Amino acid sequence: MDKSIPRKIKAFKAAVFKVKLSSKKANIIDTQMQLAENAYYKSLEKMAFHVEVISKLDKKGRKEAIGEVKKQVAQIVKPLPLANGTKGSVIEDVAAQISSTVELKIIGQEANLPTRESRAIDNYGLGMEALAMSITTVQEDAAKDLIYTKAWDGMPRPLNWLRSRPNDGAMLLKDDKNRFFIYLNTHSSKSKFAINKTTISNMVDTRSGELTSFSSRTGILLSLELSQWHQSEFIEKAQAKSYKLVKRDDGYFLSISFEFEVDAIMPITTLGVDRGIDALAAYAVTKDREVLTKGIFSGLELKKYQKKHEERHKNHQKMGRIAKQKWRGYGDIIVFIVANEIVETALKHESQVVMEDLSNIANGHHKKRVKFARKSNFSRMLSRQQYQKLQHVLTYKLKCVGLPEPRYVHAAGTSITCNKCGHYDKKNRQTQADFQCMECNHSENADIHASSNISMKLHWLKTEYSKQKKKMKMSFSDWLALT
Repeated sequence: MDKSIPRKIKAFKAAVFKVKLSSKKANIIDTQMQLAENAYYKSLEKMAFHVEVISKLDKKGRKEAIGEVKKQVAQIVKPLPLANGTKGSVIEDVAAQISSTVELKIIGQEANLPTRESRAIDNYGLGMEALAMSITTVQEDAAKDLIYTKAWDGMPRPLNWLRSRPNDGAMLLKDDKNRFFIYLNTHSSKSKFAINKTTISNMVDTRSGELTSFSSRTGILLSLELSQWHQSEFIEKAQAKSYKLVKRDDGYFLSISFEFEVDAIMPITTLGVDRGIDALAAYAVTKDREVLTKGIFSGLELKKYQKKHEERHKNHQKMGRIAKQKWRGYGDIIVFIVANEIVETALKHESQVVMEDLSNIANGHHKKRVKFARKSNFSRMLSRQQYQKLQHVLTYKLKCVGLPEPRYVHAAGTSITCNKCGHYDKKNRQTQADFQCMECNHSENADIHASSNISMKLHWLKTEYSKQKKKMKMSFSDWLALT
């Protein structure tokens, strides 16, 4: 392969479309949503016993066991009056739910499978999905509009299609007037809705760009509302891979996951990210141990906002009222905005993003601690501030622009080690916000200083690790002292 040709990587982004449909077609959708939900919870209840069993297996055993779960769920849904595509998505959803619950239990968290009674659909779920995929401010604003719309509690689980074909999937189509439609395989051939035939004639399959014609008694054709942005940034640049139809109080929305090919960027700098309380995040870009740029995002407003609404939530619970944590969406928005700016900076400087490994304390105050881990209220703060969400969002967004996923370094010493002289001393951290070295008097914002150390720590690991001795040639402090 010619090394001068940029290496391609695959990334996924989702676009949300408003669906226009008649009352008759809405009846078909509503019926299938209810049937699919019944099938999902019926299967989950029957498969629940697998969680404890699979949790005790090794990695290979867990993989094989999840495969067996899929086979058993397939037998459960086989006789049900569902479309083939819906059966496939139920199988995958149940297997994924069991797998994720098992993984949470393995790391010590108290996780349980959802039930019909415990299910509570987030009133901003669709908007958060759109916000997670956003890159520009226009996309952010559109996502926020969805987040702040009226709650849609009680709505059924979405319908999913994992393939792009007529007999068991969905297809994004375009007619000769440049109008866009979605074909959905919605019901089984034995359904009462199968008496009507849907005919597709000479429409363009947007995945292949070729004309397609077919007829079906198990699917429906719906028109989509979309903008030029949807067309130019998604439909014309990528391939539709999976589809999710969601019902809300204000209508039906289709979220389509598109697969993009992105030029891989080889990093030439590192961008360290420090997560905190008063400062939600601070970052510093370094090259050859020189700080190129830095920034900080205050977390005080979010902290104050969340505390206020947590108190209100507690008071409602004491009074026996149903309390909904509406403030959570506000925190999520802040996280996504911070992630977007970090990604923009990383792209500008072609950076490898580096973060502290906070996997222990980020488990949250209501989770089991890792063995021998120290108790700390900081873990509660981290859970509330949703720091793991920032980590997940950065991982996704970096890949979308061609940058590698974040690397992780141990947090030890990053907040109290001077990156000018290498002096390691707890007294260096004067206050929560101030760093001043007791040796060389170098002073700086504590969070920005820590982000610089995090960035430099990756360079230290790359240059000073001895493969023969399987240890570092010198300590991080000594390495900094040489600069």
